[in-house]
Amino acid sequence: LSDFIVIKKNLTWKELEVFELISNKFPFLFITKEKVRNYENNLIFSHVLGYVGYKQDVEDQKLNNLKFGIAGIEKIFDSELLGSDGWIKFETDSKGKIKKEIKKKLAIPGKNIDTNLITDVQERAFSLLNGISGAAVMMDCQTGGINCMVSTPSFDNNDFSNGVTSQKWKQLVEDGTNPLLNRCIAGLYSPGSTYKILTALYVLESLGFNSDKVFHCSGFVEFGNRKFHCWKKNGHGKVNLFDAIKKSCDCYFYNLAKEIDVDSLSSFSKLFSMGQYTGIDIPNEHIGIMPDKKWKVLNRGEKWQRGETLITVIGQGFTLSTPLQITLMTGRVASGKMIKPSIMKRKNMYFEDLPISKGNLDFIRKSMFAVVNDSDGTAFGSRLNNKLKMAGKTGTSQVRRISKKERESGVLKNEELEYKLRDHSIFTCYAPYDKPKFALTVIAEHMGSGSKVAAPIARDIMELSLKKFI
Repeated sequence: LSDFIVIKKNLTWKELEVFELISNKFPFLFITKEKVRNYENNLIFSHVLGYVGYKQDVEDQKLNNLKFGIAGIEKIFDSELLGSDGWIKFETDSKGKIKKEIKKKLAIPGKNIDTNLITDVQERAFSLLNGISGAAVMMDCQTGGINCMVSTPSFDNNDFSNGVTSQKWKQLVEDGTNPLLNRCIAGLYSPGSTYKILTALYVLESLGFNSDKVFHCSGFVEFGNRKFHCWKKNGHGKVNLFDAIKKSCDCYFYNLAKEIDVDSLSSFSKLFSMGQYTGIDIPNEHIGIMPDKKWKVLNRGEKWQRGETLITVIGQGFTLSTPLQITLMTGRVASGKMIKPSIMKRKNMYFEDLPISKGNLDFIRKSMFAVVNDSDGTAFGSRLNNKLKMAGKTGTSQVRRISKKERESGVLKNEELEYKLRDHSIFTCYAPYDKPKFALTVIAEHMGSGSKVAAPIARDIMELSLKKFI
């Protein structure tokens, strides 16, 4: 065991001055220096880098004042970052004064590690999400490297470097905006219309669906004794599958749902990370929910109702995804590969092809291109203004059920609702269209439709990324 007992940590300059003045009266007391983590861009990288702190259950009691990785990259790569401890043996007199150094073992510093994160992109995403609870995740479609992972609001990980105070911890835990939550990997959202990408791909690939088939959208579809409404009150008129994706027509997908078995759709969706861990190399990832009949019985104690398939195919109902899962879905559609996400740089990564026909993937890609670049696409206002083009899909994640009475009197606008009842704004995209490099998802909580808030933010992040790195 160490001969020293720590009496006080983190002395102020004033405390240090006082002790130095009277130190001759306390020969057994020593002031020691230690290196402390100092994070630059602290708020911007806090969730992904994590922080260090003290552990209660350290086996070697000599190391009970050593800091270990507690969250994020710091936790996962703690053994590489930590290095190994050193020690010094001193000879002292009877009064405890050090006479000489007898022996010492030098400490070995930890290794540096390389990540795929790009500071410029991270900073831009953080500034654009300022004042919004939300997330932005950008991934390299070729390597799976995570170039951006921003969650807002954030916290200062420097507060943890010297051991967080109980007052500060209480403040963070009780904050209603949940700043400690890494929304990118642990925030769960209905994917909304971004999920229509998978529904469309599923019917093409698994059901041999004819994409030219036309359904008439009058603003709602009747099924059983219920009406399922489109986001466009008066409907889209006659649309085929291409137009249904471009204009995000709910009624078209309700009609598709009548022929879809939810178990088969759920199984197919797991190819694209829905309801699956992505395997990202930071801790505390949530799995989300991709429901099927068995899930409903186990978790709700009820049988699956066919009407529930109609809301599942438009990314509502029980389905919950993380921003990272939605980004991975988009990255796999864009690349046609089973890419896997990674914060750390990896060498010689090989990804297998998706077991999906190229023709069907190309159809989805062209539809996503139209969403952004055709004048009647839902994200036309967020197209890129240069020769490189972006493909994407808007989504509006509904957090409340709209009653029949409200439908009849007029659905309230988001700004008319209290904050927590407003829809989440979602946009997922990739660029360049002809040679995908970046896949990106932005979620802005309670900010309305995907085209209004998330899409413009994503466009600005993508513009910077393409300008600097393509």
